[in-house]
This record gives sequence, structure tokens and C-alpha cells, in this order.
Amino acid sequence: MNAVVDRPQLRQTQLDDLAELFAKTLAPGNLSWLGSAVLGPVAGWLVARRNPRLVVLTGLAAAVLPALRGARLDPVVAIRG
Repeated sequence: MNAVVDRPQLRQTQLDDLAELFAKTLAPGNLSWLGSAVLGPVAGWLVARRNPRLVVLTGLAAAVLPALRGARLDPVVAIRG
């Protein structure tokens, strides 16, 4: 016996809110993946051809400098009340 489940239809505003939520949630992961895809081969080449310690120190400096400048980390998903 196949029972048909009556699912409520989402309104366009609800779909827009859901799409915005997905975009805000997935954007950091996509940017992280793109950064590693671009910078990974460059870092590998620099480690093989240059000083590995310099590559590591450059990466650490790039990670710390925004915090030292006072960059504010916004939450990925804003909670709506």
C-alpha cells in the first residue's frame, strides 16, 4: 500500500531564506578548498626549490596578521529572531 504524504509547499521567501542559509554555510568550505587547490602546489614547489622554513613562516604570518590588525570574525550564519 502506497501512502501519499502531503508535504507542505514552501513559499518563495522561505526558499530564498533557505538558499541564503546554505550559501552562508558552504561558502567558507568552498573558499578553503579553492585556497588549498591554488596554494598547495605553489607551497610544494617552494618547499622543493627554496627554504621550507621560510614557506612555513610565511604561512603562519599570513594566518596571524589579520588577527593582529584587529580583523573581526563575523559568524557564518546570523541567527534571526
